[in-house]
Amino acid sequence: MNAVSESPPPDSGTVPPTRIEPPADPLLGKTLDGRFVPRSLLGQGGMGRVYLAEDLRLKRRVALKLMDVALSADAEFAQRFKREAVVQAQASHPGIVQVLDAGECAEGAYMVLEYSEGRSLASLLKVGPLRRDRAMEFVEQLLDVLDFAHRQGIVHRDLKPGNILVEERGGREIVRVLDFGIAKLLQTERQDEGLTLTKPGFGFGTPGYMSLEQASGQPTDHRTDLYAAGVILYQMLGGALPHKAAGISDYLVKLASVDIQALGARFPSLGIPPELDAILLKSMARSPDDRYSSALAFREALREFRRTDIGQGATAIVGKGTSPGVVVPTRKTGSGSRGPLAGAVIAAVAAGALCVHFWSEAKSAASAADDRVAAARRDAGASAAEAETAREVFRGAGLDAPTLTAAAKALLSREAVLRGEAAEAGRVRGAAEAERATAVAERDEAKRRLEAADAAAAQVRELLTKAEAEARSLREGTGKPDPTLEGLRQDLVAIRGERDRLQLDLGRRDEALKAADAA
Repeated sequence: MNAVSESPPPDSGTVPPTRIEPPADPLLGKTLDGRFVPRSLLGQGGMGRVYLAEDLRLKRRVALKLMDVALSADAEFAQRFKREAVVQAQASHPGIVQVLDAGECAEGAYMVLEYSEGRSLASLLKVGPLRRDRAMEFVEQLLDVLDFAHRQGIVHRDLKPGNILVEERGGREIVRVLDFGIAKLLQTERQDEGLTLTKPGFGFGTPGYMSLEQASGQPTDHRTDLYAAGVILYQMLGGALPHKAAGISDYLVKLASVDIQALGARFPSLGIPPELDAILLKSMARSPDDRYSSALAFREALREFRRTDIGQGATAIVGKGTSPGVVVPTRKTGSGSRGPLAGAVIAAVAAGALCVHFWSEAKSAASAADDRVAAARRDAGASAAEAETAREVFRGAGLDAPTLTAAAKALLSREAVLRGEAAEAGRVRGAAEAERATAVAERDEAKRRLEAADAAAAQVRELLTKAEAEARSLREGTGKPDPTLEGLRQDLVAIRGERDRLQLDLGRRDEALKAADAA
């Protein structure tokens, strides 16, 4: 199949047209379960609706996810909903929007989540593709969240831009993920195709982001999330999904028979390096065994690429006659070609950018040259002083001119040797400093993981305390042990083991860092 070049959707920066509001929702302003008052509709899907609501008891804003009444009436679904609410509530990570509460009311089962002021990634993508550095930063944060969740045994199964929020914190954009664990509610024990794809009221996953095994109803694991993460990065960079499909059947056919076209071939104007295309295609491989083995492996591949990517972060392609590394901003307008004045302005901007670029390089080179001259002068002064000292010694000893000359040559030869040894020592020191920086980063990561383990252990201990009280009541009434309590105890033992491992690892890294500092 021949590759056909397309043009990526324009980054126009225009404001989307005003959306026509639907008729008023009858639940707005109504108190649910005696506590929550929906104030506005944030979104809706096959499972139900999400409202911005007021928690009357705690006087705060929350996101209220109200399940469809038909789903709430399903006993099996209700049981899974409760279990998964507990699982998601225990998934404590800064990149996951937390579950605060869950319950049932006349309008259906509900889940209460913390409210975020962030914008959805889907709304950002409506404008057009994102800058490469921004897109890769977003997906690296997403992979950090997935790595944490997968290690807890939680798989999302419905990753898409609509389930990803971007928040502004301290001048930095933070990625946060919604609906962690909710998609697992839709997975049956057998996961047969008929139920997975055709059960009324909802669909398992979203066409465009589902892997082949997920769309065809086969067993899935954490690698289906890695496929979706690759699709999201592909969409952020190119402004389009890998497969265009009219529906789930068409999508399934394309997943099974049509290879994903590399961004560099599909949108040549984007200038996507082949190395980045290779990472994308591996993450979206048709077979799970051909993808990255973990979110951590996927993230490290991206970080390694970013370390070696010279031109990363450009917002536009450098045109002919423009110096490499100089970004010329471009913007398409709806009126067609630019006029003479616009062309002159762009040319002036480009020329100014070139001037600034070359002036900066020249200034850096001049500063480096000045440093080298000063160092050479210092070295020459030191050498002259040593030579004069040697001459005085030789004169005092009554040595003749030839002997003095030979001694001076030996001194110069020794000086050259010392300079070579100093240069080698400098290189060794640089390597040691690099190793120390790596050790510090690894130690900080170990500390972060240890803190996360401590936080998880604290949550489990709190739940265990509550469960023990409930278990005592249960034993007094029935004389039977509580399986939930035993499960929580096992979880606490596992978390404590992980925390101990992290503490041991942190201790080793601190010792290595101290040894490096001592060396």
